[in-house]
Amino acid sequence: MSESLPRREALAQACHTFCEEAANLFLVEVEPDSTICHANRCFLRKARLIDLPRGQTIGTLLAPAAAGETPDQPAPPPPPPWEDASESRPSLAEGGASSLPVLVRFRSSHRLFQARWFPWPEGGGLLLGEALGDTDSAMGTAISAVSAEMTRLVRELQRQQALLREDLQAAAVIQQCLLPQALPDLGGFRCAWRFQPCAEVGGDLFQVLPLGPGRAGVCILDVAGHGVRAAMLTVAIAQALGPDSPLVFEGPPGDRRPARPGTVLARLDAEFPFERFETYFTMVYLILDGHRGTVRLASAGHPHPLVMSAGTQVRTLPGTGPIVGFGTIDPEEEHEIELAPGDRLVLFNDGVTERRNGHGKFWDVPGLTAALTATQALPLDEALEAILERVTAYGEGRPFEDDLTLLAFEFCGPRVTEP
Repeated sequence: MSESLPRREALAQACHTFCEEAANLFLVEVEPDSTICHANRCFLRKARLIDLPRGQTIGTLLAPAAAGETPDQPAPPPPPPWEDASESRPSLAEGGASSLPVLVRFRSSHRLFQARWFPWPEGGGLLLGEALGDTDSAMGTAISAVSAEMTRLVRELQRQQALLREDLQAAAVIQQCLLPQALPDLGGFRCAWRFQPCAEVGGDLFQVLPLGPGRAGVCILDVAGHGVRAAMLTVAIAQALGPDSPLVFEGPPGDRRPARPGTVLARLDAEFPFERFETYFTMVYLILDGHRGTVRLASAGHPHPLVMSAGTQVRTLPGTGPIVGFGTIDPEEEHEIELAPGDRLVLFNDGVTERRNGHGKFWDVPGLTAALTATQALPLDEALEAILERVTAYGEGRPFEDDLTLLAFEFCGPRVTEP
């Protein structure tokens, strides 16, 4: 979710409000795909519409006209400004010109209108127009006033976007600092991971927490949305799960012991209510016992972990409860499995399975399981690198739409503690 969108909507709303009552000013807002998301009454009247049909594109109602063209003497039209995606076009994100003068013709009446096109940085924009040849000075004054107000709002948008970029860069640095810098004693487990951030800072996190010799608490979570809010909630969750956290441990001082996974999720559910933070997150929390090769886990709406065993198919671990934030997690809902030497436990987020190809199809869990099977003979770290290459190639060169997290553990056999 883009953080600049509320500011863009505020700018558009200010212009809509300014023009809504104007009898001779038409205003229409266009999405990057050329669909119309808003049009004032004047535009609908000139387009001879009562209501705006859903999915209506601007090209079906308006056509660009050439300078000097008249209704009786049409000329070859220039390309529509709302379809210009070139890097050289003016943009609200740049310090130069923020609008283009255009001449347009309504297809319903063939009448010509002078207008100005105000493009959005991400595509689409606002079209503001008046009737060609109309000499009403009041309308000219109104056009000038609207243009001046839009210019002021554009400059404010540029300033706020610069501040937002600084905030997002700082949040991205913080997110990287939350990744494991060193692993605790995992007993008989090996660990490897890959994290591929998307263009927008997100709310993905994984941690490996020390719980004592040969034991570790492992969490992987995904806060809804992107941007500063998601990143800051991720920081708060990481702090809540810090060393000696009362969410992760229980018992009196001197007799501290790890809390059960279901209890940890229930405590987080109470600590981060939707009513306070206005968002939620999915999560898996599990306890690895590197001496016995056991995994005890609880899940809150997160993608199911997978287990790859030698010579067998990949299996999905059972159980998933409700997401964190709505006070509905049952602390008793958890499961325990035992791993054999050579088994691999893989945790991941939806950035892996929801990677799209050129046809919009997800890589999905079958893509991941096929990759796990194909890389089973490789060492754990090399296997994850090969899986990352596969999911990256599946996107056919497109940037990642979400953070990608892969976290894997291989059980090498029970480690006996020396007496």
